[in-house]
Parts: sequence; C-alpha cells; structure tokens
Amino acid sequence: MANILVIGSMNMDIVTQVDRHPIPGETVQGQGTRFYAGGKGANQAVAAARSGASVNMGGVWATISSAMKSAIDWPKRGSV
Repeated sequence: MANILVIGSMNMDIVTQVDRHPIPGETVQGQGTRFYAGGKGANQAVAAARSGASVNMGGVWATISSAMKSAIDWPKRGSV
C-alpha cells in the first residue's frame, strides 16, 4: 500500500437552493443552505484513499465564522 502526503487546498462550499436563477441585479430567496467540504487537494486525498492508499492531508482550514466574517466584511474593505 502506498503512503501519500497531500499538501493542498481545502475549501468549504456554501450552497443555497433557489427556485430559479435570478436575473441580473435581482435578489431571490433561498430555501436553505448546505455546506460541502472540497478543494483540489482535499479531493485528491479522498481519491487516493478510495484507491487504497494510506493518505495524510496537510493544508490550512479557516473556521466557518472567519470565512463568513470575511465575506460579510468584503464590501466594507472595497477590495478582495
């Protein structure tokens, strides 16, 4: 069995379901929010583990609260 160390990105996707796509400039109400783990490095680590390798993952993972705070504060900063 292979021993693999993956160093890469780990993300949290925030997905909200809506009845239809909004038109440009329109805001639509969502019906709930779901959180999905992902990221290129994390996905590669999962694929390697599913193929039978022994995998360790290295990377940085921000807390949900800091990610949401960053998204909320972005318009105030005026830049990314």
